[in-house]
Amino acid sequence: MKKKAMKIKAIKLSAYLRTAITPSAFLPTIGAIGTGILLMTLQTTSAQAAGQYYNCATDSGCELVGARLFTSNYTKTQYPVVLVHGLGGFNKLFGVVDYFYGIPQDLMRNGTDVYATKTSAVNNSEVRGEQLLQQVKTITAVSGKPKVNLLGHSQGGIDIRYVAGVAPEYVASVTAVSSPEQGSKTADDVLKTISATGVVGDATLGFLELIGGFTD
Repeated sequence: MKKKAMKIKAIKLSAYLRTAITPSAFLPTIGAIGTGILLMTLQTTSAQAAGQYYNCATDSGCELVGARLFTSNYTKTQYPVVLVHGLGGFNKLFGVVDYFYGIPQDLMRNGTDVYATKTSAVNNSEVRGEQLLQQVKTITAVSGKPKVNLLGHSQGGIDIRYVAGVAPEYVASVTAVSSPEQGSKTADDVLKTISATGVVGDATLGFLELIGGFTD
């Protein structure tokens, strides 16, 4: 009788374990936990990065692109060149993908001091512009030069105009590459669509912020 009871308990325990380790039973839970951890990590990383934008001594802040191993003075400028990325941008993604595709390094080799900056990947140009301005101030301090040449790609071209507008004393020149300086009808239409779709619009904006946080 005792053996039979033990056998029944063993069968019940076996059934319980089979249920417990069935993917359909535990994967949703693991997925939910994993998603929560990922979101918290991204939020923390994004917050830390936001604080680092103002510090040229960090990898995610402004940094001199390369060593001053000049092979010529063909591109030499009186003031440092400061590069500013566009929407969703970075300096080097995963330490591999170079946003400016080797152009800064080539300028460095030919006599230019080049600094790559990092602002929020996804944000408006008032926020990004203020982040950039703090980096420009730091660059003038560490380089000993009172001004910089600003070169911005895409939204970066709007950001540099912001800096030139609020602090022209730091700016020697402004160069925008492929920037929507006249505004963007496509962007206006997208914003109208997002505003009109309520929950879907909020979800879209949330997704973009998530992507921005990941990039940062």
